[in-house]
Amino acid sequence: MTNISSKDKKTFILFTLLYFVQGIPLGLWSQTLMMILLEHGVPYTNLAMLSLAIYPFSFKMLTAPFLDVYYLKSIGKRRTYVIPIQYIMAIVYSLLYFTQISTWIYNVELLTLIGLILILLSAHQDIAVDGWVLTAFSSEHNHLGATAQTVGQMTGGIFSTTIFLTLNSKTFCNSYIYTTPQETGILSLDLFCLINAFYLIVLTIYVQLFTTESQIQESQEEIKQHEIQTVFRNLKELASKKNLQFLFLHLLLFRFCFQPILTSTSSLLIAQGLKKEMIAYIQTIMIPINFILIALIGKYSKRGNELQKFFYYLTFRIAEAILTYSSFKLFPDLLTHESIYSYLYLIFFGITSSFLSNILFINHGTLFNRISDPNVGATSLTLINSIHNLGGAIVESVSILSLSLFSYDFVALLTVCFGISYYFILKKPLIEITAQNQQSWQTQKKSVD
Repeated sequence: MTNISSKDKKTFILFTLLYFVQGIPLGLWSQTLMMILLEHGVPYTNLAMLSLAIYPFSFKMLTAPFLDVYYLKSIGKRRTYVIPIQYIMAIVYSLLYFTQISTWIYNVELLTLIGLILILLSAHQDIAVDGWVLTAFSSEHNHLGATAQTVGQMTGGIFSTTIFLTLNSKTFCNSYIYTTPQETGILSLDLFCLINAFYLIVLTIYVQLFTTESQIQESQEEIKQHEIQTVFRNLKELASKKNLQFLFLHLLLFRFCFQPILTSTSSLLIAQGLKKEMIAYIQTIMIPINFILIALIGKYSKRGNELQKFFYYLTFRIAEAILTYSSFKLFPDLLTHESIYSYLYLIFFGITSSFLSNILFINHGTLFNRISDPNVGATSLTLINSIHNLGGAIVESVSILSLSLFSYDFVALLTVCFGISYYFILKKPLIEITAQNQQSWQTQKKSVD
């Protein structure tokens, strides 16, 4: 394994900070706000509507071609979008602070609209960052881009879930921070939004003043590749490739092998009285564990045979879902009150879930970076990431909505049956497509008239 250069290390830190921006609204709207609303008895149908806020991440490929074509050379192809988008996000967070979001948080329609706006902005920042990361690292350490994405988005998610819930809890703050008991935690939702605005302003100023993009002299053919008609033609050609279509099917469906059980179980536990303070305590313990796990996964992750590794890990993910269901049925009251057993239960499943979800994410990210076509800039990687995100959004909405339509036992039965069928039916053909050479995943270069 070659040593990582100082330049690649600095690049890794920068992109981790940029991907951190995306993790904040994703964690806030997909977990924290869901948890708060669920705890106060908001119906599952309303929660399913709130989950629509994360869908903009799934349709980035519709606007990615425009970001590839239209930009200011004096600023840089990717910085043209990263800089203004992050300033706009800072303005939105500031408005949430000044309008006191905590006073209208139960207005699910408005909350969904604000989430759509923030995550739409975040999705376009991601398009630019995805394109930038493809050329930012040296060729031998290109895989660090996937690790930076995982670390950054996960850390942003931790900040908007674990850290926020912990410091928002009056129980935690009265026990460990306040000298005199108070009625609220030290970090309100309003203040949290202000902190996000400040972080975005500082980071964007740094990007604006202290970063540059490599200026590559483009040939006539490369210039033609960046014309909007050519970009959409390339996008159409990529989407029409049989191997990519099969990969897209996989990315849309694979989470149904385990996620409905995991999502429905956690939703039922919160609805039945699992305190968010308990969740926050466990998530706090999980912070250093998560970083250790990601560091180990990133260190030993190698390019090649990604889907063969995926199916190996999938068996453990299905087993985790079955064990989660079995534990809930056998010990339904275990988590309704605090005890050493409830904490051990949450820690065990927290470590298991974190390890498996991160290893699948990095494994897929490594595959995406390997097969993405650099000839079409961010469009190729964004297309694949968009389908991957769409699969996650769909399974989350369906899992939440399923609890209002079916019994928990039926949801679990469907999940396990689907997971086992998926493994035996799709394992061989999916492994075979990843063995194809790099050229089979890319557009065909055409001569310039």
